[in-house]
Amino acid sequence: MPFWEFWSDDTGFNRTAWVRHYYSRPGATRNATRNRIERLVQALHPLRVIELNAYPYATKRERDLTTEMKDGRVLALMLDIAKPKAIFLFGREPARVVGAMLGIGCPLPGTIQPARVFGQATLVIAETHLSRGWSYERVAQEGAQVRQIVCQGPASGQLAR
Repeated sequence: MPFWEFWSDDTGFNRTAWVRHYYSRPGATRNATRNRIERLVQALHPLRVIELNAYPYATKRERDLTTEMKDGRVLALMLDIAKPKAIFLFGREPARVVGAMLGIGCPLPGTIQPARVFGQATLVIAETHLSRGWSYERVAQEGAQVRQIVCQGPASGQLAR
């Protein structure tokens, strides 16, 4: 999906228009991961969300990423700029990449741990990939739980199941 046609130097990224455009494409409503991401964003409201991939290149499948495409500098820059209160990771590769970037190892699914992002305290929340094994109810519950944890401040441990 194109990014720049939804970007304005004055107002930033128009996520609402991007999502509308995404779902206007044939077959887009069948993308399980995207549908769950959208429900997670809704469940996290009123928290502000920045959605990022581990790498700045889009491929149909993760295994199609070449070594040259696996460049974490854009992600590092965005984390430095955003200084997030929490990072929600879903999937092994993002957990591996971000864990290494933050010096915390590879966080296990279902765990929360404190970390520092360029001097800013943050919580790293790791989960399995949203593409399989997630009902919409579970996504909503996870979002509500993450929202509560972020609003209450740093903690570590396990997410309630």
